Amino acid sequence: MLTSRRTQLALLGVACALVLGASTAPGASAAAQRYADPSGSGSECSAANPCNVVDAVAGAKLDDEVILNPGDYALSATLEANHITMHGVAGQPRPRLLFSGLGQQGLRVWYGTLRYLEVDQLQGGGVPTVWAGGHSTVDQLIARGSASTAQIQNSTILNSTVVASAADGTAIQTTVSGATNTSTYRNVTAIATGSGGRAITARALFSAGQATIHAINVIARADVSGDSLRATTDSTGAVATIIATHSNYAGQSTDGPNASIADGGGNQSGAPAFADAAAGDYRVAPGSPTIDAGLDDPLNGLLDLDGAARKLGTTDIGANELLGPAPAPDPDPVPPTTPPVDPPAQGFAGVRLVSTGLTLRGGFITVRLSCPAGTTGGCMGRTKLTARRRTLGRAAFSIGADSRAKVRVRVSRAGRRLFAHKRRLAGRAANAAHSGAGQSKTTVAAVTIRRRSR
Repeated sequence: MLTSRRTQLALLGVACALVLGASTAPGASAAAQRYADPSGSGSECSAANPCNVVDAVAGAKLDDEVILNPGDYALSATLEANHITMHGVAGQPRPRLLFSGLGQQGLRVWYGTLRYLEVDQLQGGGVPTVWAGGHSTVDQLIARGSASTAQIQNSTILNSTVVASAADGTAIQTTVSGATNTSTYRNVTAIATGSGGRAITARALFSAGQATIHAINVIARADVSGDSLRATTDSTGAVATIIATHSNYAGQSTDGPNASIADGGGNQSGAPAFADAAAGDYRVAPGSPTIDAGLDDPLNGLLDLDGAARKLGTTDIGANELLGPAPAPDPDPVPPTTPPVDPPAQGFAGVRLVSTGLTLRGGFITVRLSCPAGTTGGCMGRTKLTARRRTLGRAAFSIGADSRAKVRVRVSRAGRRLFAHKRRLAGRAANAAHSGAGQSKTTVAAVTIRRRSR
């Protein structure tokens, strides 16, 4: 049934009023939590009655949170986790997504966040295990595959271990055909165990193709017949670049014109020490040259692969920090005179927008956020700015407890066009955050964005 233009305008006015009303309070939540369990069923997807992971993801809306209980999830079809956050439960065993069968392409995420998961690809061949694109964030991930394990497209992967086992297999790659793809790998351990394998590959095709990898605090290791780092192009003028900084790698190679591997400083080639590489345990072991050899940066995040503090002294290279010695037990402990009382549980309030007045300058909007005092492990997540039903841009943040931070959001070309004839727009800031204890909260606030010249 068609509606009149007057009716459409009236409905639009009501919708705008509802959005503005819901966004008045900076702490208002707009995202839902959906729970999945290996034995889940039904469609409620609540903490008390979780559903299966396919239904939990399929029913999720923009910026929703899908929480996976521990256990093994057997999957025979591609799982698309787009525009959502999907993660395990901090302090509990990491949930495992086990993909197998022909036709599936593992776990794919577009403009979303994956955190504290394990993803295994049981199907051989070139089927990928994880594909992340559209400025997604992959954090605290263990991924195992054969020929192609992780593909990172204009996104960030950090505090993660990625392993490829097939001959000529690639653990992590950033590829592009006739476009620009710039991705960041931080505190990642990339391992290719098969003959002729490659730990990290940047590949660009066609004249406008530009693939760039910023590898920071990365361990990249391959079989003796393979390459830790490889950059490759065709003969059309495409450009492929890997910039390695404070990373540990050995063999490297380039193939084609405009393919390069740049030394950003602080790199090392000595073999890292792992807890049990033969058994697939690539956690750092005592005596490894990677210990305290990384680059300290808030963007590394606050937690390592397994949830330990990311920085103990100086940041380690690789996915894990080597834990310091446990404190000595009290030789003569005094029993308490009264039973200890657990403190009341405190909910995570999420980050707070310091100011709702924002400015577009030089293609960026700076958002000031604060993390509540007492937040375990600080606040991590991403902020998204929208105006006139269009996404202006997204950016990741990592803020210490009781601290503030400025987050620079790069505005898309389509977003900048909205300001071509406007000096001021009403918009929305959605901040999806999680604490070091695994608590999550999305806060939404109405904002006013002004355009200023440089």
